[in-house]
Amino acid sequence: ILGSRLGSITMVSYMLVGLVGVPVFSEFSAGPSVILSPTFGFIVSFIFMAFIIGKMVEKNKSTAAFITASLIGMSVNY
Repeated sequence: ILGSRLGSITMVSYMLVGLVGVPVFSEFSAGPSVILSPTFGFIVSFIFMAFIIGKMVEKNKSTAAFITASLIGMSVNY
């Protein structure tokens, strides 16, 4: 919905908020120690996922485009 640029900025902000110490990640974890956890890969992939989904949706704003972009973004995440 936000597009590629704002969506990516939002996900970077989410990651930075968690790394600063606000418990927003899974199991209420936070801080720099999260970098060593297995879930940090998912957190980093959220940035790329938001960018890819945003680019796809910027071109076509139909319901089918949103669903397709979400499925492609989920495959990028995993």
